[in-house]
Amino acid sequence: MPRMVVARDGGVRTLATSPASRVIAPRAPGPPPELLARADALHRHLLDTVIAGGALSDLCEGIAQHVGAALFATTTDGRVLATCSDSVGLGTAEGYGCFDRTGRFLVEQEPLGVRSTPSDQRSARGDHATWRRRMVVSITADNHDLGRLIAVTRDRDLDLMDLHLLERAARIAALALTKDQAIARVETKYRAEFLRDVLVGRAGDQDSVIVHAEALEWDLSDPVAVVVAEIDTDEGQLGLDQAQVEAVHRRFAAAWSRVVRLRAPQAPCVGFGHREVVTVLPVIAGSRAGQEDAALMRLLGEVVTSVRGAGGGGRRSFSTGVSRVAATTADIPRAYEDAWSAVTIGRRLHGDGTLQRFEDLGVFRLLALIPEGSDVDRFIGEVLGSLAFDDSQEGADLRLTLAALLDTDLNIAETARRLQYHYNTVRYRVAKLERGVGPFTQDPELRLSLRLALKLVAMRDH
Repeated sequence: MPRMVVARDGGVRTLATSPASRVIAPRAPGPPPELLARADALHRHLLDTVIAGGALSDLCEGIAQHVGAALFATTTDGRVLATCSDSVGLGTAEGYGCFDRTGRFLVEQEPLGVRSTPSDQRSARGDHATWRRRMVVSITADNHDLGRLIAVTRDRDLDLMDLHLLERAARIAALALTKDQAIARVETKYRAEFLRDVLVGRAGDQDSVIVHAEALEWDLSDPVAVVVAEIDTDEGQLGLDQAQVEAVHRRFAAAWSRVVRLRAPQAPCVGFGHREVVTVLPVIAGSRAGQEDAALMRLLGEVVTSVRGAGGGGRRSFSTGVSRVAATTADIPRAYEDAWSAVTIGRRLHGDGTLQRFEDLGVFRLLALIPEGSDVDRFIGEVLGSLAFDDSQEGADLRLTLAALLDTDLNIAETARRLQYHYNTVRYRVAKLERGVGPFTQDPELRLSLRLALKLVAMRDH
């Protein structure tokens, strides 16, 4: 039969074709009717759940019923957002070794879709039998990766039919996540504005602040400590565009919020800017001196460890600073400044990823106020002499020995024990140090200058 086509000039051309020239491609077999029926039923069920205002956990429950597996949803880096109610199935997932010790799903080790043969490494550790009993699909919307949907079974392998159902479910889960994120952004903006007012001291008197905080389900009636966490890297310098930078910060702030909520549900935790998260943690009074600090640092250590996870997942290194205790809301602005000083100075002293208490900074609080420049370098050079800028291993060992001697009040035996040196080695180094920096064993003023110079060197090296 002739074929009619429209030419570029608008005219119509007739092309003659012969039966031999026509090639009819074979039609690919479609999904079986049973699968289509199951997928449509799942789609209607989940869509009705979203329209009725159901949460992501309700979606996981519905998906689990239709797929016949335990379901849970995570962020893109593996933080669990919601699960179904099948505790046995969820326990099975933990037994499969796909979570780290902080409870994060190891997304970097789990492929998407139907699984091929596991690697020799997985087979060696006994993962071969369970490799196909879990399946991961992406939750995406407008080309944005929102999270992961994971199905886990106890007694059967997951196949292409399960993948089709999960992919249909992931589209509805994307609607729920997008809605939740939109609501969360509005709520976070309102909460952030109030907390910012509290941190700078313009939120009003203590009673007004406490009442307003209670309306946001926060408790600021007891003594608190302000904690500042800041991403160590400048995401803009890594070549990320604005949307990617904002996504990194949202994940960072969300990780802090989820972890803090589990341990201190009424503690404010809000992200500011592109790198900063501020948390106001309660300080529980103890019966003995120092007990409050120990409890606070234990709680904060758990939070930091959980936010960092066990590696992988694209998380960024961050440093954390802890303020002194703020007895009233009027003291919170000062505590906020303390926390920022702890972050800044702690990073200079110990490098990225530090957890620093303001009260442990000591004289570094004053030294950090001195601007870097020739005056600081001149003081270091005058006090330490050639030892100040000696980057050799011997120079580093001598500075280490000098610092230990000053910390132990010139106790040679204790210094040797701390540094694991022989007693005579330390005595030899004392003589060598005095030839270089002066009779510090006899001059207390020189010892003070040496302490300050060594602390400035420690800050300079970081």
